[in-house]
Amino acid sequence: MILLAESGSTKTAWKWLDQSMLTSGINPFYLSVEEITKIMLPVAEKLDKQPEEIHFYGTGIANPDMEAKMILGLSAVFGLKNSIYVYSDVIAAIRALHGNEEGIACILGTGSNSCVCKNGKLVSQVPTLGIWLGDEGSGGYFGKKLVLDFLHGRLPEDILLNFKAKYGDLTASSVKIATYTLPKPNAYFAEFCKFYSENLGHEYIQNSLSEGFNQFFELYLTKYPRCKNLPIGFVGSVGFEFKEILKKVADKYGIKICKIIKSPIEELSRYHQL
Repeated sequence: MILLAESGSTKTAWKWLDQSMLTSGINPFYLSVEEITKIMLPVAEKLDKQPEEIHFYGTGIANPDMEAKMILGLSAVFGLKNSIYVYSDVIAAIRALHGNEEGIACILGTGSNSCVCKNGKLVSQVPTLGIWLGDEGSGGYFGKKLVLDFLHGRLPEDILLNFKAKYGDLTASSVKIATYTLPKPNAYFAEFCKFYSENLGHEYIQNSLSEGFNQFFELYLTKYPRCKNLPIGFVGSVGFEFKEILKKVADKYGIKICKIIKSPIEELSRYHQL
């Protein structure tokens, strides 16, 4: 039996045989091994038998230390010493969007990322800079922009009233506590993306989304020499939720999008032939 997992900072999708399960997100950059194992325990309790292989795709797995932390947590919970394979969320996007074909894979979820891929592997990449310096076009980016516009008094009056009705009179102090002392600041900001969905018809919201997607194309996609010739796909809740605006921005750059999917888990299941 193969146990498959695809994790972002917000949630983790697990799949095995004909069963599936959701847990909270696992990002080893922000979480300790103990916190990681606590999240995974309900999955182990639901399994009828020990998996023969585990394939874990996740955000924050950007270096050998983070990979080792995930393997340590997985082996502690599921009892395996070998046959544990850990990949970054970029590899999940690659395999879900393009399989083993050549293309450009993009992530627009809690965070953002992109790369050129072939044979199910990363070939080249314009580096992403994370929530504080980058993540343009992501849920974290849009949430941070909304909060900053509120704190700086830049929201239109009707959007301001809607914001206060939903979140109360948010203060700079409460935002600092949430983002500098609590884990996963990107997930904290990404939660504000719900406000974009609820007010999608407003000009401020539409302009903010267009601006963020424009920056993603300008800073990342246009840096790939063959961006207008290779098939480009997007994975992630933000790209999927606001796909009509995303497509308009792509048209502006003469880029054709071949696929937009919300979650890669089903495509990954086919890739691994679950």
